[in-house]
Amino acid sequence: MLPEALLCLLSATLAFAQARTTLGLNAVAPFTSSSLPKSFALPPSQNLALSVAICSGSTPIPRFFISNISNSDSQDDPSSAGGLDVFEISVQNGQGNWTGPFPNGGLLAVEQNGAQGISFQLGVSDSVPMHQVIPDSPFLGDTTSNQALLFSSPYLPVDTPAPTYPNYTLPAANMSQPDQPTSSPNFTLKIFSTSAGFANKPHTACFLQSQVSEGSIASQTQWVRDNFGWRTQWLLGGLTPSTNYTAFVLQSTNV
Repeated sequence: MLPEALLCLLSATLAFAQARTTLGLNAVAPFTSSSLPKSFALPPSQNLALSVAICSGSTPIPRFFISNISNSDSQDDPSSAGGLDVFEISVQNGQGNWTGPFPNGGLLAVEQNGAQGISFQLGVSDSVPMHQVIPDSPFLGDTTSNQALLFSSPYLPVDTPAPTYPNYTLPAANMSQPDQPTSSPNFTLKIFSTSAGFANKPHTACFLQSQVSEGSIASQTQWVRDNFGWRTQWLLGGLTPSTNYTAFVLQSTNV
């Protein structure tokens, strides 16, 4: 029979190992700050992109710390106390990411920081971050007193043949739209009155999808607006005259 001291040591080691949840690769996992494991294990990879998306509108929010030494059970959890190869994921507008090498795996720890019941998502990818901001903003086409025409960022260029010397052929007087693409990104439009203060809320899909958008979408089509190519076009109605609005376009990759 093993000595009592050794049994206690084995028990403590097993309890510590069980407290670590392994985050899956190329996946997004939801959590709540009020119910969290002590830390998360990260899989080994030459390059990992870790991302955080805050899904609640209240503050303060948790803090997120990582270390890329190893995911060994004997490895200390990263924390705000710092240490060798400990990094904090900076979160701005509800979103943050950190990319780097994890040859032996790593650890991710979440500090409460006074947060009360904040929901959030953690993403782990071996390519691009699972959460990221679309580089281009929505494009405002036109407005009436209670309607607006909005476009997404371009997602598919149009092949326009360039004229060659000496045959400069002019295009037809009435050019028709090219054939629509067989598929398009999964865009979602959310629009809110600017006075609602969404500029100071998380600009994340998980938060914005939970909010009730204003107005109503009368139509949604695919359109070649300019030389940049295909965009999703929305015609909105039911808006309030003389009111400023803020629009967000969300894109899901169905991962």
